[in-house]
Amino acid sequence: MRRLSLISVCAVVLALAGCSASTESTYGDGSRRSKLAPVTEAQKLQGKDARKDRRELKALMAKGNSGPVDPVITPWCAGFMNAVLSNTGWETTGSLRARSFLDYGLKTNDPGHGDIVILRRGRDNWSGHVGFFMGYEYYDGTKYVKVLGGNTEKKVDVGYFPVNRVLGFRSLNDSYRAEKSAPAKTSSQPQLARLKQPSFEHKNVQELIAYNNRFQTNW
Repeated sequence: MRRLSLISVCAVVLALAGCSASTESTYGDGSRRSKLAPVTEAQKLQGKDARKDRRELKALMAKGNSGPVDPVITPWCAGFMNAVLSNTGWETTGSLRARSFLDYGLKTNDPGHGDIVILRRGRDNWSGHVGFFMGYEYYDGTKYVKVLGGNTEKKVDVGYFPVNRVLGFRSLNDSYRAEKSAPAKTSSQPQLARLKQPSFEHKNVQELIAYNNRFQTNW
């Protein structure tokens, strides 16, 4: 009985170790970094405003970017992502272009909480928006992706965007450096898997629709 108990304890320990490994990565220097740390850090900053919290956001984005980022002047969704990634021990793109994240990490068609979402903006081939995947919502027959990021209505917040705006989903890589492969194809939309219809939780539907319309044409 005692031997069986020891075996059971060992099995539990191994199972727990396996669970923790699924959300962490091991690097060449032996360190470990949680894949959920960046989105957790971003959630702590939710509500920070480009004007009211200008100084704090400028200090935050001094890391992970190739130069200073002023949220009042510069489009800063990518700058915010780079800063959060840098502060949690991950490599960055160093670019203020949202679409630079199409080369980052690993491509996935089945995003999980905290994965990176890249969206198109406007009708050109370079504008975009980037943030962390927070799930899906449905309203009036339209499926929306929930994205937590910077420069969402000029602050750090969750935005809701039709899934046909999605250019790609990327997961943090298991190596220290971001993936150096060719950019993900953007000509076709990713096939979204394991979709379940959740309740729509946005507080103001009219506000959501108005924001989506502004996002199409404005920064």
